[in-house]
Amino acid sequence: MNKIFTLIFISFFIINYNQSQNFSFESKFIEYAIFDQSIDDYASTGKEWQVIRVDIWDDYVQLTGSDEDGNQENKILWWEMNEEESSDDYVVYYTEKNIEKIVFNTLEDEIYIFYEYNEKLNLFIELMILSKITQIE
Repeated sequence: MNKIFTLIFISFFIINYNQSQNFSFESKFIEYAIFDQSIDDYASTGKEWQVIRVDIWDDYVQLTGSDEDGNQENKILWWEMNEEESSDDYVVYYTEKNIEKIVFNTLEDEIYIFYEYNEKLNLFIELMILSKITQIE
């Protein structure tokens, strides 16, 4: 599975970067974390089984999930790839106005969504990790 995931991301984000394409994934598990200055790392604040659909285009990503009442929620994030921070193992995007940072970790088959930027610490203090990912045809 890891090789398939890596191949899909590399082909989409690097080889076909200038072509308009759409890929869809589904994450079944979310972990939330917050930056803890005492350990200089992110500490987990909760985990839950929840399905999040991730639809990827060149210019934006759409996240679709359900709230506690079962109502569907959609969020569209306009983004640009950061080639300097990206590698074969990580593909990094920043959203419009650098409000969020999205990292596709092809080694762990996870998607990291960093948010709530703290200028004093010069980092995003909140993190959502999407895992147990499968591609939707």
